Amino acid sequence: MDYRGLHERLSGAAEPPIRMPGFQFGALPLDLSTLDSHDLFVLPIPQRRLEELLEDRARSLGILVRRGQEVTTVRQGSDEVTAEVRGPEGTYEVSARYLVGADGGQSVVRKQSGIDFPGITDEDMPLAELRDAVKRVLGAELPMSEPPGAHPALRRTAGINSRQADRYRQGRVFLVGDAAHVHSGVGGPGLNLGLQDVLNLGWKLAAAVHGWAPPGLLDTYEAERHPVGERVIMHTRAQLALLQPGPNTTALRELMTELLADQGNRRHLADLMAGADIRYGTTDTHPMAGRWMPDLALRDGSRVAELLRPGRPVLLDLGAGVAAATWTEWADRVDTVVTTADTPVKAVLIRPDGYVAWATNGSTDGGTDGLREALTEWFGQAGPRRSLTR
Repeated sequence: MDYRGLHERLSGAAEPPIRMPGFQFGALPLDLSTLDSHDLFVLPIPQRRLEELLEDRARSLGILVRRGQEVTTVRQGSDEVTAEVRGPEGTYEVSARYLVGADGGQSVVRKQSGIDFPGITDEDMPLAELRDAVKRVLGAELPMSEPPGAHPALRRTAGINSRQADRYRQGRVFLVGDAAHVHSGVGGPGLNLGLQDVLNLGWKLAAAVHGWAPPGLLDTYEAERHPVGERVIMHTRAQLALLQPGPNTTALRELMTELLADQGNRRHLADLMAGADIRYGTTDTHPMAGRWMPDLALRDGSRVAELLRPGRPVLLDLGAGVAAATWTEWADRVDTVVTTADTPVKAVLIRPDGYVAWATNGSTDGGTDGLREALTEWFGQAGPRRSLTR
C-alpha cells in the first residue's frame, strides 16, 4: 500500500508504516521487539472500508466498476476472451485480450477455463451429529436449528479447507487471490497473498497490452506466485496443527516455545508470515536480486516507496554511474533516479511490483552488460515500444 501511495489514506496517518512489536504463530506469541529490523507490518482496517478506498482509487484511474453482475460463461478465441455476463438489465458479453479471475474460491472463471482445484475440503457436519455431540459432552440436550437465511454449511473444525489451482494461467485467462488458492485464515495471510498476486500480474499484463513485454513474461506470473501459494498453505496448516487439543500438540507447543526463544527463529517466522522470505528466480546472482526492495531512506529526503508509486520500473543509481545516456533506450518504460543512500548497494533495477531485477555493489560488479541483460529480460528490447492498446 505504501509503495502505491495508499498507506496514508488507509491508515489516516502521515507516517510510513510501523513494524509490529509482536505477532503470533499458531497462537504462540512471536516477540519481535528485540529484532533490529523485520518486515512484518499490520494495518488494521475493516474490509468494507478497504474495499471502498480501493474502489475510489480504481475510479480515479478511470476504471469502470460494475456491481450486481454475474459471469456465467467464459470462452477463449485466438486473440481475445469473451465473458457472458448476467446483470440487472439482462445478459450481455464483454470481450478483451485478457481476463483475470478474481472471483473467489467458487470461481466461475476457473471452472469455465477447465482449471483443476485440487486439495482438501472439510466435510459438512449434519445438524443431528452436532446435537448428539453436544448432548454427549454436556449430558443434556440443547435446542438448536438451522440458522435463517443463506448460511454456509457447518464445518468440522478438525479438518482443513485448503485448495490450490493446478495452474494460474490457461491461455488468456489468469487467476488471482482466492480463485487461485484457499486456505485457513489463521495468521491472516490471505489478503496479503492475494494483493501480491495482483501486484505481480498487473504490470506484466500492462507490458503485454502496451507492446513491450519480452517473450515469456506472462508465464513468469505462475512460475513466481504458485510456489508462494503453496508456502502459505503449508504454514497455515502448521499453525492449525498447533491449535489442536491433546497431549501431543501440547508437547509440540512446548518445543516450539523453546525454539522461539532463539532470535533467528523468530526472524524466520516473521519473514514467513510477512512473505518477506520470497525470492523470485532471476539470472542475476546479487543477494538482493529476486527479493523485495527495502524502503531505503535516500539522502535527497525521499524513500524508495515514493519512487515506485507511479507503478513503473525504476533504475536507482546510488553512485555506480550506470544512469548514462545508454539507458534512455528504455526511458519510455523505465524511470531513472540518481541519488545516494547509506547502503553498500550502488545501483538497483526495481520491477514495478517492488522486487529487484538486478543490483550491483560497485561500478563494475555485475557489469553494465548484466544491467542491459536484466533490462531486456524484464522490460523488453531497447527502443520505442509498439503499442497494442485498443
